[in-house]
Amino acid sequence: DEVAKALKDGFTDKELAAAKSGFLQQRLQARAQDASVASRWLSYLYYGQTFARSQAFEDQVMALKPEDVAAAMRRHIDPAKIFIGTEQNTDGRVLFRELFVAVVIVYIHL
Repeated sequence: DEVAKALKDGFTDKELAAAKSGFLQQRLQARAQDASVASRWLSYLYYGQTFARSQAFEDQVMALKPEDVAAAMRRHIDPAKIFIGTEQNTDGRVLFRELFVAVVIVYIHL
């Protein structure tokens, strides 16, 4: 139901802002871990890239608008070909849309 709704209606500014915030917090947290930074650095050295690539990616994500995410989702996601499990919070509401927006943002990058 949520996938169909997202395909039809897209996402709100608030949902996208929450997904972007979570995405950025995760990346900031990873950069605070020495092992993560070392791993990323080695990967960039191997592929001839720099941390500027990481910053450019974050800038691209932060510039996304709800219509960008919705358009990408409509291009790449076929509800008939996916299965999505969900969790519920203590109020019984499905915790889905923010997670789904975050997944779509990462998928756009791929």
